[in-house]
Amino acid sequence: MTDSTQENRKKGKAGLIILLVLLVLAAAALGGASYAYRRYTDFCEAYADRFLPGTKINKIDVEGMTTEEVEKRIEDSIDAYTLTVRFDEDHSETITDKDIEYHYVSDGGVQKLMDAQDIDQFLLSWLKERKVPETVTTVGTATEYSSELLAKLVYAFPELETPDPVEPVDAVMTYADGVFSVTPEQHGSETEVNKEPVLTAVVKAVDALQSEVDVSTLEDVYTVKTIKAKVTAKKLQKKADELNRYLSSSITYTLPNGSVYTLDYNTTFDWLTVSEDGEYSVNEDIWRQKAAEYVASLAAEVNNVGAPRTFEATGIGTYTVYDNEGYSTYGYTVNQEAETDRLFNDLISGTVDSRQMAYSSWETADFNDGLGNSYVELDLSRQHMWIYQYGTLVLETDIVSGNMDQENHTPQGIYMVYAKEHNSTLKGKPDPATNKPEYEVPVRIWMPFIQSLQIGLHDADWRSEFGGDIYIYDGSNGCINCPADRIDEIEAAVTWDMPVIVYYSDGLYLHD
Repeated sequence: MTDSTQENRKKGKAGLIILLVLLVLAAAALGGASYAYRRYTDFCEAYADRFLPGTKINKIDVEGMTTEEVEKRIEDSIDAYTLTVRFDEDHSETITDKDIEYHYVSDGGVQKLMDAQDIDQFLLSWLKERKVPETVTTVGTATEYSSELLAKLVYAFPELETPDPVEPVDAVMTYADGVFSVTPEQHGSETEVNKEPVLTAVVKAVDALQSEVDVSTLEDVYTVKTIKAKVTAKKLQKKADELNRYLSSSITYTLPNGSVYTLDYNTTFDWLTVSEDGEYSVNEDIWRQKAAEYVASLAAEVNNVGAPRTFEATGIGTYTVYDNEGYSTYGYTVNQEAETDRLFNDLISGTVDSRQMAYSSWETADFNDGLGNSYVELDLSRQHMWIYQYGTLVLETDIVSGNMDQENHTPQGIYMVYAKEHNSTLKGKPDPATNKPEYEVPVRIWMPFIQSLQIGLHDADWRSEFGGDIYIYDGSNGCINCPADRIDEIEAAVTWDMPVIVYYSDGLYLHD
């Protein structure tokens, strides 16, 4: 027996004597000493191996419990351990005591508290204070668990598995309704997972009996690397802007017959070049060719120079003039080269415009079969000229036209006055022998209407007679000889681009 135990025994005996005295006195007062003694002995026997009333160990009320029962209660409270490992709001994992064989290990502290109980002292305190004394103590709660199971469990968390890489998505250029647009690229990612920081945090939490670990607060668990897309929106947008500039152009043509044609992306989109990779581009040589083809298609609808034209011939009535030799110059002729250049430049610059086409020849009116009511009428069968202005006859005179042979006759057709010149010299073809012009004739007024043959209206002061049959054998080289004393009136009545109607009302007859 130890010294401390003997000391406790002595103190116990002394206390017992005092207690007995007190109980005897109390019993005497009550009239029953033997009753009080029995109660004391019963109490001592009841709590000889159980904890006294008012005793709390680790916040557990252990009154009347044996050492083994208290140990079991402590073990049960610890073994019910649960740890939540939280990754985010939607993902968490739970570790229970059973998962890692977590259990309580007694360190003998409960037994020491039992051995240190003093029933006599408890009773003395109770008699003195008139209430049950409280004893609040704590004991160590040593635990054990399987580190291997814990590590295996943590390493198996699905949140700590290396996820599949998120593949990048290249920027894409798409087309709809005349506009190229770009969908931006999406960079991918590759995540590396380091499980060690999580395991370390979990071990610390278990050792400290914590209820939760927040992985989002840990460093170096997830390392995310960016996988960049190969094709970026910046690169494609530059290309899209260029293509949109071409497709934004819109040219609307109104033709003389009232038809309206618009050349825009609905047509020019098909002019784009597409590579094997599906990339669009503009080949300006192709666009120029396409522009020329488009102008040519409209010109085929517009061009009408040389077409038969019907009008009310003076003194004759309705008459149709046919261009049998192809020299007519009056009517619409699209200047395809000029219009192609203009159209091509507008298309590649994104121009929006409404206009007429470029014409090298045109009509001055949209009625009377395009002749209007201001024109020069020449009936070479009658060798007579009439000039009308706004439907009114303002001048008429006899004339002399081209000699009626193959080379010099004045061709029938519809023409246009394209110049008015003063003091000009008319020259014939060069003589092959002398290389000099066949003739050189000065005139005061010159108004050409068949440019390719150098045929026009002019004064002929060398002639004293006009009209009749002079033209058949003594006509001009193709020009219309006018009386010199009428030429000023004629010039005043004729305007630039006025139609000139030339016909043979009796038919065209040539001699050798």
